[in-house]
Amino acid sequence: MKQRYGFLCALLAMVGLAWLMPQGGVYGGWFLSEYTKPLAVMVVFLCQGLSLPTESLKASVKQVRLHVFIQGMLFLVVPLIVGTMLFWWGDYWSIEMQLGLCFMAFLPTTLSACIVFIDQAKGNRAVALFNVTLANSLGVLIPVCVSMILLGELLDDGVLRVLFSRIFILMLLPLGVGQLLRLSLRDWADDNRILLRRVCSSMILFVVYCSFAQSMQDCFAEDDGWDAAFEVFGIVVFLWSTVNIVAWWGTKWMGFKPKDRIAAFFCGTHKTLAAGVPLADAIFSGLSYEVGVILLPILFYHFLEIMSGGIFVTLLQNKKR
Repeated sequence: MKQRYGFLCALLAMVGLAWLMPQGGVYGGWFLSEYTKPLAVMVVFLCQGLSLPTESLKASVKQVRLHVFIQGMLFLVVPLIVGTMLFWWGDYWSIEMQLGLCFMAFLPTTLSACIVFIDQAKGNRAVALFNVTLANSLGVLIPVCVSMILLGELLDDGVLRVLFSRIFILMLLPLGVGQLLRLSLRDWADDNRILLRRVCSSMILFVVYCSFAQSMQDCFAEDDGWDAAFEVFGIVVFLWSTVNIVAWWGTKWMGFKPKDRIAAFFCGTHKTLAAGVPLADAIFSGLSYEVGVILLPILFYHFLEIMSGGIFVTLLQNKKR
């Protein structure tokens, strides 16, 4: 758990560094982010391809109702809640805020954080592994498809073709290469999962710094940028609270066993930052949108899910006594 909070602190530090020294991460800056940031994105998806245990899908296929509930929460219920919010209040929010919320709504669950919380709360680990693997296998394509549909209303065909090529090169290709390498390097990847996680985390921190450095220069230099950040935080708190309430009472209504409820609750409410940051950069970078603003919903959501995880684990452990 110290590692999870350490990464959260590092994320906040990168945002602070981007505010204090944006010149390092902007295009043409010290780190030449126009070249190094795409490479960092490719490294992230290569590492995720190596780490994703798709072979574990065979290990737990019998609890169909539970799997449908978890995947339904991730890819149906959360998007419906976000869609309802956009229907009522979307006209008051910027296009970047709307894109960020829609993008986050279709992200898969976290690769490791939810499993850590499920283990500590004595939940069903086998169910968690199955759904984490399934969601992250599907979750690479679903946000891409949704983003392409949304952007199709805003961009012409030529830009969309360039965008699709960029997504293929930066995301799908390294992810596929990683899965192919896993066929022969599975034991090595499993033994060195901590190393792969650290490499992935380092690249994510770099992408966050560069994305926010550009946004600090273009957007957050004005007071309106900070007002938007506070507004997004309030929106995400409301969304996160609603999702957690629906998930918890939904598991009770479905009549799942206590261990299964814990697994469904954490898997069904978490959204991955590890895939979300590089995926957003692959889709939106280079377009006329502020990637830093688009990233705000998933950054705030990740902050809430990590900070609340320990509290939920304690409450669930006390409930069992």
